[in-house]
Amino acid sequence: MAMTNEKFDEMVKHLEILAKAAPDKYRFRVALLALLGYAYIGLVLAVLLGLLVVMFGLAFSRGRLNYIVVKVGWILLVLAWVVFRSLWVKQSPPEGLELTRAEAPRLFDLIEEVTRALDAPRIHHVLVLDFFNAAVVQVPRFGFLGSYKNYLLLGLPDMQAATPEQFRATLAHELGHLSGKHGRFAGWIYRLRQTWVQLLTRLEREQRWGSFFFTAFFNWYAPYFQAYSFVLARTHEYEADEAAARLTGAQNVAEMLIDVRLKGSYLEENYWPEVYRRAETEPRPVAGVYANLPRALGQTLPQDSVARQLNLALAQQTNSGDTHPALADRLRALGYPAPDNGDHNGDWAKHYQPATVKQNAADFYLGQRAQTLVAEFDRAWQAGVAEQWSERHNYVLRSQKTLAGLEEKARGGALLFDEAWTRAMLALELRTTEEATALLREVLAMRADHAEANFRLGQMLLKQNDPAGVAHLERAASLDPQMLIAACQVLFVYFTEQGQPEEAERYRERANKYFGKLEEAQPERASINSPKELMPHTATPAEVERLREQLQQFSQIKAAYLAQKRLEKMPEQPLYVLGIVPGVPWYQLNHDKANQKLINEIVAQVAFPGESLILVLAGDNKKYLNKGFRQLAGSQILG
Repeated sequence: MAMTNEKFDEMVKHLEILAKAAPDKYRFRVALLALLGYAYIGLVLAVLLGLLVVMFGLAFSRGRLNYIVVKVGWILLVLAWVVFRSLWVKQSPPEGLELTRAEAPRLFDLIEEVTRALDAPRIHHVLVLDFFNAAVVQVPRFGFLGSYKNYLLLGLPDMQAATPEQFRATLAHELGHLSGKHGRFAGWIYRLRQTWVQLLTRLEREQRWGSFFFTAFFNWYAPYFQAYSFVLARTHEYEADEAAARLTGAQNVAEMLIDVRLKGSYLEENYWPEVYRRAETEPRPVAGVYANLPRALGQTLPQDSVARQLNLALAQQTNSGDTHPALADRLRALGYPAPDNGDHNGDWAKHYQPATVKQNAADFYLGQRAQTLVAEFDRAWQAGVAEQWSERHNYVLRSQKTLAGLEEKARGGALLFDEAWTRAMLALELRTTEEATALLREVLAMRADHAEANFRLGQMLLKQNDPAGVAHLERAASLDPQMLIAACQVLFVYFTEQGQPEEAERYRERANKYFGKLEEAQPERASINSPKELMPHTATPAEVERLREQLQQFSQIKAAYLAQKRLEKMPEQPLYVLGIVPGVPWYQLNHDKANQKLINEIVAQVAFPGESLILVLAGDNKKYLNKGFRQLAGSQILG
């Protein structure tokens, strides 16, 4: 039985207490559990090899070859090889632009200095990537056995946003994960966490002959080991912060953590959206997006925006969804802000401002190589988004034309509901906030129970600090439970920004509770195992007609059936089941490949009336499900 979220959380809380009270005892238990995985693997291989020895011993015990014994021995030999191959989990090395000492001597001097100071192992490769982060990755040389190579991954935007001293703190934190005996132990456990997860995923995906020896064990072991080692991974984050603080100062580390969060939010909410918004007016990707980053990140951010983002970050709580502690907990562990900072009422976040970057870490530590990296990332970005950019530009041109036509029609008379909804959705993308808000109100005047219109309007109103948006989001969640989590997320942010943490927490708990219900219900929604699980659908005639029109575009579909699955958990959220009879000629090869391609195209291009499961009625499915669909009144919608 899979470990539930509740059991995982309960185990983590218990182990956190143990880790604080008796850290050595806790680490010893984690080590024993880690060794259990190796022991099981060794036991299976030892049994197979032992049987091989016995078989071949029997084969020659009487001085002549015993065909049956040799045949059994050969099967065992093949099985042992398959088992060994199943365990060979290869971790690909990370990709990025590699730096050499000749290109960035100042950076490599810093790496060596920090490595010596923290008693960390050697870094074998230094890679620069285009992400806003930094990390250390250890790649095993021989699967789950043997030594490993250490890769230091540096995000160019992260270096462009930081002062040299802040980057030194970032580097010290990352190398702190590998420092000392605790770092080596935690690194070993971290690699095992990744290895067991990859192994389990591979066994489930490939279903190799012989994998049955491990599937049941690792279905239990991997989640249990993840839960048991979770506290170690989180504790190690605090230890890495502490190592960085010893080397660069606690205040510097704390403000590095804050600035990374604030500037990362700025990039995500302002800089990149503004860049991609230019696709609406420019047919080709703009140039210099990475070259412009230092100027954008070096500017003084609006104080109200900084306070809002920082308060939101500080309101987030440490939970079992991430081994990284919440920002507030990391700052508290670092003793930030210091008691003698003159701000005894806890309002320091209101006037905090990220450090001024006179010379960013990329220019300081990479020298001239920084400029060539910027040029390379700019070229790669332009090439990578060219197709997406062109599609967006053409879509906007078509949408502007459609919107203009609907506005012209509206001036001559009332629009139908679908037309009014389309106009409002296009206005959300192409018009001002005020115009879109007014059009959403018109949509709801026509149909007050439209869930998405309520959600969109509620979201827009809260962005304008209009509390009336709360009621619309609540109504959206009540009309369509699938919107509950998204609505709670918006409301959590809103009440956090309004300084109402109790109300914000209520929505966070509500979302978590509902998410837990979804996880429990998901296995039941993953497949259809019997025709008895099918029941007549509850889609409206308009929804069925819309689905039929979309499916008619696929010449590969010979017939289509629509039903629902009988559900024990969360039956209020219907699971539609679409049965497709493919029109594949009998002589065509690779039927399975063609059917999967058809499913992928349907998923990408068809809008369903709700959560749906698509089945191709061919092969085994055709034998036992075809009749089940045909017996349901009104199930055939095409063909």
